[in-house]
Amino acid sequence: MASRTLEISKLRAELSCHQDLNAQLLVKKKQLEEELSVLRERNSSDVSEINQLNYDISSKTSESNQLIAEAQSLEF
Repeated sequence: MASRTLEISKLRAELSCHQDLNAQLLVKKKQLEEELSVLRERNSSDVSEINQLNYDISSKTSESNQLIAEAQSLEF
């Protein structure tokens, strides 16, 4: 009977440790999910900025090519 009581006490202590660890892991999970959300928002913003820069580069490249063509036509 004493060994059974001791085993139950050990299992309760182990259960308590696991519950504490689970609670800590849930808190860490929530923190990481929030961090991931922030990173996704930043990534989305970065993608928008990159797309705008690519559009600007394309426009300036076209403008530059047009000016080069005009300059070359004036030279001849």
